[in-house]
Amino acid sequence: SDTWSIGILLDQLSHIYNAIITNTNQHSEIFSELQYTDYAQWHKSYIHSDTINNQLPFWKEYLNDFKMLQLPMDNKRPNKPSFEGQQYISHISSELLSKIKKISKDENTTLFMMLQSLFTLLLYALTGETDITTGTLTANRVRKELESMIGFFANTVAIRSTINNESSVKSFIKQNKSNAPAKAGQT
Repeated sequence: SDTWSIGILLDQLSHIYNAIITNTNQHSEIFSELQYTDYAQWHKSYIHSDTINNQLPFWKEYLNDFKMLQLPMDNKRPNKPSFEGQQYISHISSELLSKIKKISKDENTTLFMMLQSLFTLLLYALTGETDITTGTLTANRVRKELESMIGFFANTVAIRSTINNESSVKSFIKQNKSNAPAKAGQT
């Protein structure tokens, strides 16, 4: 499930618990009248709509000549993949986060776009590639009725960035922000 749904589930459990301990019947009003099958029907009709057909040329052009990024590896790949990975957890200090938030505000961009831009620059530093595409999830709860419903509605959006070695970090952040598909109304 997604984080959004977990919040809804915990809220619903809290309401049910309170209804039980107070011996009231107020728990039925917290559930969405819309069911996931309703969303599936709506989404199916959306996929076959003119909206998708109108967006298709944008995405074909946007991802034209897309190349898979070749990251350097610290170990040789096994002949037979095991699909057993490792996890590395790192925390950003509150001091560094405050500085990043200030730069985001100064550059009139969101914290997300700032971090996505910095991540793209890291990938550039590791690979030397100047055409980098990253993917990000959006909540995709585009209808009011979906906001209180449990379910996985996420949509993956590609963000393609072109890095000019001569540009400053600030100019790259501005360029990256203006190039994002959401800016073009294509999410």
